[in-house]
Amino acid sequence: MSRDVLEKFPILQHLPLYLPRRVEHPQYRLYRNILPSSLATQHDCSLVFLGLVTEVTTLWGVSWIEGMSNISKSKEEMDYDIAKVNAWCERRYLARGRTRQIASAEIQGVTDFLMRDLSLKVYLKSNIFSETFLQYVK
Repeated sequence: MSRDVLEKFPILQHLPLYLPRRVEHPQYRLYRNILPSSLATQHDCSLVFLGLVTEVTTLWGVSWIEGMSNISKSKEEMDYDIAKVNAWCERRYLARGRTRQIASAEIQGVTDFLMRDLSLKVYLKSNIFSETFLQYVK
């Protein structure tokens, strides 16, 4: 997983000096930061964790619980995605990234990803130029 992260973001190969934290617990292991992969593969809709981008994770979680969304990935694929996010957090956020999943600077990307999973519109304007450079006004 670390290799995939480093291939995509080679600048993360050269980390600044930092004080590593000793981690006493297992790494965070939730698919889309919401759902344990073991429950997803069993289609067990009894538990979701909400928190990161609460408004959108709530929609995603309720969609899963109500059976309105389907995860077509295998447990291995979900675990791979989870491990890649963990590797990214560890490289991007150093000691803090080893203890929890963080997306401080990437929050818009996380939101967009979850909205796409729900087949919701990510962009409000008709083209990327307008989306990037023009104001949102009523």
